[in-house]
Amino acid sequence: IRMKAALVAHGVAGMALPLEIVISNDGDVPIFYGESNSPYGIRVRVFDRLGRPVPYTAYGKAHLEMEPKTSRFVERQLASKASVRMNLNLMAYFDLTLSGEYTAEVQWIYWSNQGDWASAANAEKEKAHTLNIDVLKFQIDETN
Repeated sequence: IRMKAALVAHGVAGMALPLEIVISNDGDVPIFYGESNSPYGIRVRVFDRLGRPVPYTAYGKAHLEMEPKTSRFVERQLASKASVRMNLNLMAYFDLTLSGEYTAEVQWIYWSNQGDWASAANAEKEKAHTLNIDVLKFQIDETN
């Protein structure tokens, strides 16, 4: 299983900033992942140049900080030898209105067996696997 993320090196405050993620299942069996608060089961954290977490936008807060009782959960399957491509607009989720240097950390959680997460009380008990990506550095410039 492979994951690759790509992000433009320079963005402009207030403009779309697409983060492209491709997940490939090179194995012989399907893998399962869930979508709930985070799109596609992807977890993205963004930090400023001092390492401080960048706050969510109102949209990001509504979608990434939902209470478990209000979130929806959708089970997805990635077939053997298949890939899925997704694009997330970081500007929609994070307050990137200030110019400067930023770092994005991308993480994806998946399960080997369908329904592994259903009986788990918390993340430590889940039979989950995590793919981490090297951090992605980018610059946000002021609007003209």
